[in-house]
Amino acid sequence: MLQIKDIMFRAKTIGTNYWIYGDLINHNNYQMIQPSVKSYPWCDQTKIRFSEQYFINPGTLCYYVGHNDISGRPIFTADILQDKNHVLYTVMSDGTGIQLKNNISTVQHLTDLDITEMQLLVIGNTFDCLTTNK
Repeated sequence: MLQIKDIMFRAKTIGTNYWIYGDLINHNNYQMIQPSVKSYPWCDQTKIRFSEQYFINPGTLCYYVGHNDISGRPIFTADILQDKNHVLYTVMSDGTGIQLKNNISTVQHLTDLDITEMQLLVIGNTFDCLTTNK
């Protein structure tokens, strides 16, 4: 179950168009992300400026769904996952839970068991190009 300490967001920065991960800040009519150490467990933290806040493109705002893929990578809304049969799914939220959708089916309320049984792996997101792992 997702706990408050696990909540994190990602979005593309305005200007550089880089992904930034961390805590969401709403200030006046702007949204920013403050990077946090918990949001970067898979990369070199010496290259992140944790004391800065970054203005973001709100159209790219995604949130951590409380699950990691089979390699341990965090899963966010708008991620594209690939299963063991090379079927692609988009991660979405309907307000009541996390769904995986493709042209054929929908997996309601994603669980860790689904991730393990389907061998789900993050291969990209709906905002960037992706390369399938076939």
